Amino acid sequence: MRRALLPLLALVMAKPLSAQEGQTFPLAEVLALSRSAFAAEAAFTDALSGILPLTIERSGPLPTDLPDPFLWAISGSVGEPSPAGGPGAIFSCARYGLSTRDTFAERGMLDPEMFALMGVLQPGFDDATRWPKGAVARLSCDFVWDDARIIAILPRSVADGVLALRYTRLTDQTGPADIFGEAGFSLLAEAGEHDSVVLQDSAQVVLTLGHQQVRFRSYLMGGGM
Repeated sequence: MRRALLPLLALVMAKPLSAQEGQTFPLAEVLALSRSAFAAEAAFTDALSGILPLTIERSGPLPTDLPDPFLWAISGSVGEPSPAGGPGAIFSCARYGLSTRDTFAERGMLDPEMFALMGVLQPGFDDATRWPKGAVARLSCDFVWDDARIIAILPRSVADGVLALRYTRLTDQTGPADIFGEAGFSLLAEAGEHDSVVLQDSAQVVLTLGHQQVRFRSYLMGGGM
């Protein structure tokens, strides 16, 4: 899976999750948005805003010299600011096409412009190797929160049930207890729904002692804007 929200994640790992419960995270609805790999930025933003209260930042400006009609990126916060200060929940969503994928491969992270763009688009180390034959773009979203007064904790039973409905392969990647705790977990779901429009590649739900994270990746097949 890709490195998700690395600069922002450091902001949400400084303290344990609060025990108080905030808004329920609509996991099924969020994962359903992986079907929207064809959507332009405005349409996707509207759809996401319809299921979560967002403060949007458009992560721009993106490079204008990349011939990529699928390129867009948004990020920001979810819900009200944390009573502890700063955002209690953050998110990042992005889409890019074949030309940007190939530019990453050609120029690499040592190129300052590419390094900055990778930070915005959050490409996974395995994006290119998992890129399906016939796919023209990749869509991903990442949500991270550390304050359950903003977004309530998603327990494993809920995550497991929702992931199993959309993906056919589920792997438990839970690590050491001093990181995840007794109730923590890391579930990776792969091999989702696949048709001539979208391949739902993967999703992951993680709960540690300090934060919770939800992310997904899908690929646009054939074309669409």
